[in-house]
Amino acid sequence: MIKKLCAMLISFFLLTSCVPVQPIKNKITPINELSVTYTTKDNANINNLVFGTFTNTQPNGNFTGHNGISVKINQDQTMLVTAFNDNGVAGSKNEYTIKYEVKNNTIILTPISNLVNQDGLVLPKPIPNFSASDLINFLSTTKYEFDFEINSEFPSDSINANFKRLLTSTKMKSFQADKSIKNPYILEMPEADVNLDVKLFPYRNGSKATIHAIYYTKPANVIVLKEIEDKIKKRVTEIINS
Repeated sequence: MIKKLCAMLISFFLLTSCVPVQPIKNKITPINELSVTYTTKDNANINNLVFGTFTNTQPNGNFTGHNGISVKINQDQTMLVTAFNDNGVAGSKNEYTIKYEVKNNTIILTPISNLVNQDGLVLPKPIPNFSASDLINFLSTTKYEFDFEINSEFPSDSINANFKRLLTSTKMKSFQADKSIKNPYILEMPEADVNLDVKLFPYRNGSKATIHAIYYTKPANVIVLKEIEDKIKKRVTEIINS
């Protein structure tokens, strides 16, 4: 009797474990999140926004799985930001549609809807975690580069010592995946994380510093690039003359 009961229980669990989980299919939800506004230094171009997209790969038997975040800019003044996850056969996505408006030197990004979708019949891939708040952080974290020069009355050795004393040489998270970052001078500001490639030359009775700055904006709803770059120049000038 006990053996028969155990066999029935095992059969029950085997059958119930095979009941397919219904995947979510193209579920669209309107959203009403704050817009992100960029004010550029000259005429704005949506294609000049460099977002933190990425793709990770994982071996999966005879297939290769992927997860990450992608951006697609459409001609109808919308863009798609997609968090994706697949095993090489079936996948899932958490995708946002953003309306963009470009006017003179301003770009406005306004999220309008969210779509989630799962492939697979028995064990659908989990929907990637990517909230509306995560989206706003993603949209407002973009990469820029610029060059400038500063003249100083101090010698090169003294200026170089100032940079080593006042700045960190440890890469912040913003720069971890950026292979172009070689120089150890990292400057953290409220508006941006900044990498400084500094070259020093004798000049008149002092030195000339030429700086190549790479920076990632920090999450905000309004981002004015000229103001950020002016603050970077001001802070570097303070370091040079300290």
